[in-house]
Amino acid sequence: MFERPTLVVTHSFPHDANDYRGRFIADMLSVESDVPVVVLTPDPEIEGEERYGVTTVIRFRWRHGYLAGRRIYNPIDLLVFFKMVLIFVAHATKIVKMYHISQTFACWAIPGGLVGLILKMLTGIPYRVWALGTDINKFRKIPFFLRLIFHCADQVYANSEFLRSTMRSVTRREITILPTRSSLPLPLSPRVPLDLPSHGWVIAFVGRLEAVKGIDIFLSIARRVREKRSDVICVVFGDGSLREMVVAAECDGLVKWAGQVSPGELAYYARRIDVLCITSREESMPVVVWEFQPYCRIFSFPVGDVARHLPAEAIMPDEESFVRKILALEPKSQ
Repeated sequence: MFERPTLVVTHSFPHDANDYRGRFIADMLSVESDVPVVVLTPDPEIEGEERYGVTTVIRFRWRHGYLAGRRIYNPIDLLVFFKMVLIFVAHATKIVKMYHISQTFACWAIPGGLVGLILKMLTGIPYRVWALGTDINKFRKIPFFLRLIFHCADQVYANSEFLRSTMRSVTRREITILPTRSSLPLPLSPRVPLDLPSHGWVIAFVGRLEAVKGIDIFLSIARRVREKRSDVICVVFGDGSLREMVVAAECDGLVKWAGQVSPGELAYYARRIDVLCITSREESMPVVVWEFQPYCRIFSFPVGDVARHLPAEAIMPDEESFVRKILALEPKSQ
């Protein structure tokens, strides 16, 4: 993948080995490399340079939270977005000279691909773009950005067949599939373990607490199921802008919320989860499908490439189908 000195630009990358966000990007980095690979990423707490295997990770301080959940038509959110792009470019121009970088690999077309485009205009180095779904879904209604970014890129990737098909409306470029695959590490005992009774069915949501991921739909499913079955335990793993909605549901006794857990902790819980629910409104190919397939059943809306990789009986056309499927689970023997 990185056969020459490469700058990887990503706005999501693990803070450490216990951080789950952007772990699929970390997993794709080579454990051995004869050429320098530098990852440039924002961080809310850490600033500076560190080693991630044989890769150099340079973090800049970012105190404005996640880009997920921000609205592109909100002036304040746009200012935050462009501030991140400018900081990326300022650091990237220095890194190019310091590490003799000869290409940029941008994770997400926006903001990463936009950074790659600006960097090419300033330094002349080429860039490749890896579209991952949220960037295309959010910005395809403003095609000028995406068309320009893809047109000027040396190569364009998509992480699923569904996304490649979607991208054809904004670019005529040839698009290569580069899947977002990952696997869970060895289990690690949680710092504050959830109380999950052995006799009940554990139904879980894993992902960002954002509208696009359908956390509100999952909570609606949980409410309807819990009204009829007390042996179903609903658990939420993740954090995001809709956390107050989940906190309120937890206070009502509807769900148990674990918050942002480490990959090792998630692997621990994966062995206890019976059903993973993917309730996303839009997806390309969720990484959690690959991570949880070895451990539990997965029920999902027909989003992205999911239907290509799950059996037909696991695909739910609507919320009502989720509810019926969960209510039909046989009671567990105590």
